[in-house]
Amino acid sequence: MSSPYGHSLIQPDWVPWSIAASIAAKYVGQREQTRNRSPFILRLWRETWADGGEYYEGREPWCAAFVCWCLKQSIATSVRLGALPSRCLSPSVRIMREMLAGNSGARIVPWRDAMPGDVITFLPAFSHVGIVEEKCLGGLITIEGNTNGAGSREGDGVYRKQRAAELVARCDVWRLPVGPACK
Repeated sequence: MSSPYGHSLIQPDWVPWSIAASIAAKYVGQREQTRNRSPFILRLWRETWADGGEYYEGREPWCAAFVCWCLKQSIATSVRLGALPSRCLSPSVRIMREMLAGNSGARIVPWRDAMPGDVITFLPAFSHVGIVEEKCLGGLITIEGNTNGAGSREGDGVYRKQRAAELVARCDVWRLPVGPACK
């Protein structure tokens, strides 16, 4: 399997979470119909968040909902993957980061060791989250919801972004566990 940049997504130390990057890649090009709304975004809220309707109606940013949804789709494809809570608690990137740091079994890895499917939280640079698709010369290729061509955290769709080393060096890259479900 190769990325649009021509690099192999499967590395010798590949883990099943790379499935999340493949799932996210299928949705590159999804766009909002109006600010923070579309049938796709409503689906993300309903399938991942405690009260998706409330967040959808409030037109909340949906980057974390997109990442959580892709991870949940990955779990459905393999019994070898660790699990996330069936419902996340908030659309907040900060709370998602606390969930990863808590009992999920996730650990922070240096960005230079990032692999497909790792989760990148852009805090403290800005409140945003994405999925690593691959490493590239000088940074990471990520897939992010609720961004745009300029890389804003308040965008209009799902985009593939090339994030520079200067930015990703200030971010956390999370490696999720492989194994039995986490509580």
